[in-house]
Amino acid sequence: MSRFAKRFTGLSGTASLMEDLGDALNQNPNMIFMGGGNPAQISDVEDCIAKHLQAISQNPQALHKLVGEYQPPKGDPVFLDILANFLKEQHGWPVSAANIAISNGGQSAFFSLFNMLAGQSDNGPHKRILLPMVPDYLGYADAGLDASMFQTYCPKIQELDEPFFKYSIDFDTLSIDDSIAAVCLSRPANPSGNIVTDAEITRLKQLCDAKNIPLILDLAYGKPFPGVTFVEHEISWDENTILILSLSKLGLPGVRTGIVVANEETIRKFSRATASLSLAPSNLGPALCKTLIQSGDLSALMTESIRPYYQKKMQQTLDYLLQSFQHLPVKIHKPEGAFFLWLWFQELPISSQELYERLKAKGVLVLSGHHFFQTLNDDAWEHQHQCLRLSYCQSWDRVQQGIDLLVEEVETLSKVVVE
Repeated sequence: MSRFAKRFTGLSGTASLMEDLGDALNQNPNMIFMGGGNPAQISDVEDCIAKHLQAISQNPQALHKLVGEYQPPKGDPVFLDILANFLKEQHGWPVSAANIAISNGGQSAFFSLFNMLAGQSDNGPHKRILLPMVPDYLGYADAGLDASMFQTYCPKIQELDEPFFKYSIDFDTLSIDDSIAAVCLSRPANPSGNIVTDAEITRLKQLCDAKNIPLILDLAYGKPFPGVTFVEHEISWDENTILILSLSKLGLPGVRTGIVVANEETIRKFSRATASLSLAPSNLGPALCKTLIQSGDLSALMTESIRPYYQKKMQQTLDYLLQSFQHLPVKIHKPEGAFFLWLWFQELPISSQELYERLKAKGVLVLSGHHFFQTLNDDAWEHQHQCLRLSYCQSWDRVQQGIDLLVEEVETLSKVVVE
């Protein structure tokens, strides 16, 4: 096998996650699925999408542009103008269509960007992508042509009112040397729901600007859409910042649409990579998003349906979890955004991967936290083998069943510890 095949055909964290998702949704519908990043089924959102799809399908010109034409590698120029105006009006970003490109999903955007910026150059040193604080999105490390493309740092853990804690960037140990090509993090963080503070972002920006390298922010769950955030924070853009947006968490994972916002030179290079890798991005996501913006439905869905739905579901799940774990050992990362709870079991006698396997055998899928601590040595930090990511996107009865099975398993393991 080629080096490429050895790198990308093994069972990575991303492959494991997506295989579990496919099995749960298609082959074993009785499985309680609380592991992957599939968004919730929100009727208001799906009704709105159906309305816009119907309007497109009944307009012969719009339908032909949707299914019968390749768009340029950057994406539909009309949509890019509409999106740029939306971002300027809503967030004050000084962008134009020249600062935006479309990708076939966020994961493919990271693959192109990471391998454009980092790796082995013809004449220079091997460059790396720095993740300033793990745990962070498991798909990052799987997007590099080689595993050595990434450098990561453990966070500081702030103890909050029991049973909560919060991660923060450990600037005392963080170092950005000449081997670093870019700094990247998700905000809100996947998997913990952590929103790195504005002060931390400002400090990271200063460090990146001093080295003339970009700060890449993955905004898949946050502003400007879908806006699944529960604490106030700012998102800004400048020429040395790359923002990755996605339509997936709006309720459109199947349309595979990512959006890159960057300086014009980066966008030109990114679009050429898109042409080489896939000719052109998908038309469906941009076509839908264009009409959602023009009608005003996008902003209305976020403020009236999507954010309220997830905030209510988060609180409902958190309350039930706290009640169920009242006498059992668990810590919970303060939920500030996205649609997961991040659980820390520091007193259990088994690893998070073993706990995942035992829960899977009981019919509930979660996600072992070790996948999100990219490139850390297995023995470097015990914490990375003590966490689970728990999605609360399924129906409430399924979420309750999943938590009940988790509690049952932790009770059994806690008895083992006591004995």
